[in-house]
Amino acid sequence: MSFRVFSPGDVIAILKGLKSVKGSKILLLYLLGFLGLLFINDVILTEWILAVGGVEYNPFMVALTANPLYHLGVKLVAFLIITLLVYGAERFQKSSGCLITSFAIGMYIVVNLHSVVWLTGGSL
Repeated sequence: MSFRVFSPGDVIAILKGLKSVKGSKILLLYLLGFLGLLFINDVILTEWILAVGGVEYNPFMVALTANPLYHLGVKLVAFLIITLLVYGAERFQKSSGCLITSFAIGMYIVVNLHSVVWLTGGSL
């Protein structure tokens, strides 16, 4: 099995819809894998913050973060919904799934960064 390596130019071309559909599907798999890792990292960091006396800022998640398995389950369901929506969008518009996933990755990088900064005693 070989892995495809994308240059920054390839990624930009795929996001602009200039590259092949096959290339965008492979990139979408990589992007979704990275988003999944960010979701898992978010659960770990949030549970760590709660263990050291922090609080959950999202009012919808307060009750669910009391149990790490519920927290992980909600993130898994959210990830599956995002995956289905992204693949649905990809069917209608080539490379749209990559673009949507890239925005979600950007958002979750900020969320994870906020948690790391909180744990290190800094402020944003």
